[in-house]
Amino acid sequence: MPIDIEKDSKEQVGGFLTFTYPKLEQNVDFETFRKTDEDWKKLVEWYNAQNPDGSKDRAERFVLLQWPRNPDGESMKITPRGKNTGNGCELWGATLYDFYRVHRIPSCPNLSTISTGSKLAAWMKEIGELDWAQNQLKQAELEEDPHEIYPFDIGQYLEVLEEQVGKGNVGKPKNINRNETKVGRHGLFPPSQYPAPWPLKPFSTPTVRFQRKLPTSFLPHKLIVHDPWNVLEVAPGKEPKRHYYDDSDDDDDKKAELDPAECKWGTIPDILRTYNLQLSDEAKNRQNLKHIGPRPEGYKVCPEAHLYITPKRRIGSGHHSFVYQVELELPRSMLVQPKICFECAAKEWMADQEILKTNPEALFRKQDNDLDRQQYYSLMFKGGKPFQESDRMDKRFAALKYTKQQNPPYCEHLNRGVPIPPSHKVSVTAKLSLPDGRVEAHSKHLRDEAESYQAFPSHMFEHWNGYNVLQPMHHPTPVGAVAPQFYGFYVPDKSNDPVKAGRYMSPILLLEHCGVQVNPEKLSFDHKQECFSLLRRLHAAGYMHNSVYQRNILMQYGPLQMSPFQRSKEHLRFRLIDYGRTVKVKPEEAFHQFTKEFTEANANLKLGFF
Repeated sequence: MPIDIEKDSKEQVGGFLTFTYPKLEQNVDFETFRKTDEDWKKLVEWYNAQNPDGSKDRAERFVLLQWPRNPDGESMKITPRGKNTGNGCELWGATLYDFYRVHRIPSCPNLSTISTGSKLAAWMKEIGELDWAQNQLKQAELEEDPHEIYPFDIGQYLEVLEEQVGKGNVGKPKNINRNETKVGRHGLFPPSQYPAPWPLKPFSTPTVRFQRKLPTSFLPHKLIVHDPWNVLEVAPGKEPKRHYYDDSDDDDDKKAELDPAECKWGTIPDILRTYNLQLSDEAKNRQNLKHIGPRPEGYKVCPEAHLYITPKRRIGSGHHSFVYQVELELPRSMLVQPKICFECAAKEWMADQEILKTNPEALFRKQDNDLDRQQYYSLMFKGGKPFQESDRMDKRFAALKYTKQQNPPYCEHLNRGVPIPPSHKVSVTAKLSLPDGRVEAHSKHLRDEAESYQAFPSHMFEHWNGYNVLQPMHHPTPVGAVAPQFYGFYVPDKSNDPVKAGRYMSPILLLEHCGVQVNPEKLSFDHKQECFSLLRRLHAAGYMHNSVYQRNILMQYGPLQMSPFQRSKEHLRFRLIDYGRTVKVKPEEAFHQFTKEFTEANANLKLGFF
């Protein structure tokens, strides 16, 4: 519906600004929508035209609207709590149209503050000031509630990959004995359980980034690491020059000195290492305190996973670690959602109706027979056709049936006629200790970082719709995740073959792959604000980062809820990384410590805020 917002003449805006308050589709946030919203584009041009001399950077996210006040109204004191995401930030709005400037004291036009539609509407209703901002109150009723935005369902990507592999367009099959029933050497499942041409060689297909948040209770307990180039074995001193057999040579006995980055998977014998998940005491206590209930949808307990690492995929280094892009092999059932066959469900329902006519007690016993509800999906039926959404009080309602969800092998209706493997590989990053004289210190740094991830509140890893305004900034910033997803800290198992004297097996910190390092000089004003907001939200959670440099802020194409093929540089998403020095700050020291850090961050990142 169109809403006309009259602007205060003192703001040098004549007449009315007209826009249509947007109604967003499911799993679409305004930050994505605004790029194509013609109303907001026009407002952006108008806003930046007020600065013809170019003294300010161009902004596309700003507080535009003014909340009208009764000139004789009450002075604003503490306003009621408005809509929020639970991340400790008071000011949240679903769109950029939901933020307002408001005169706290109506008779003092120079005293203006930023607030949100939900907070102001609640306060105006509380004091009875309803006649002066009827359009704004109406708009506040239209505002969407806060909700989590979930990354793209990579199961869709993997199903396309299965079709391409089945056609022979991508992937290199492993040379294995397909009758072998032993688990572990070639992958997560024995070769006999893989249909040809699966399993494939690592790094032989395009892999998709795994970006789903996993509770620590769902992390793999054991990690089998495939490390042909012995990347995990480190020693004080420089990286050693290693010798390898080149299987591509006709002379198998000929030894060649090769650059590991030039070796292809399968050209040298594999080295298997076993690693175990090591949780912090805080993470263990948090698990024990949680109520044991139904598993969250899409989550599967994974006792074991396989990891594949090559020196060719080293993507970064820091003062304490090397970072590798690695492939993590997980069960397909953990990555691809189970399916519902409506045809099979309808047949079962019709059969149940026949039983109901003759022996209803038998049907009720059948339905109450200790079903694992996590494997079943509720469907509403009438006349043999399923209603996925229906009110039970609706006259259309005929029956409620629990229909079993399917994992491969699928029924004849869902079978696509392509080979389906029991596992898939996804892309994550692995941080390993630097191989120099401070190996033990580097490993401790990794362990400290892992403990930070496990101590953070869950909202640090969540993507939410809408925006926050965080002091000292005056512009709204998106509410994406602050930190990369944490996929476990793993230490070597004692059963591994002993390493040479003076050498050491690095621990492994698995994290989400969040892109590349930012270059502040190429960031827009809005992007700089967004990077700075990550630090302020870390502060709001009570933590001090202690290493805010440009190398520790990453960016990637978005939006993350879209397919990797639909993401673009028009929708950059940012993340703050490297929490090895992060500490919890005492409340009495917070103001001083946080002020000091965001002043340093402003200088280090060349943000130019103050």
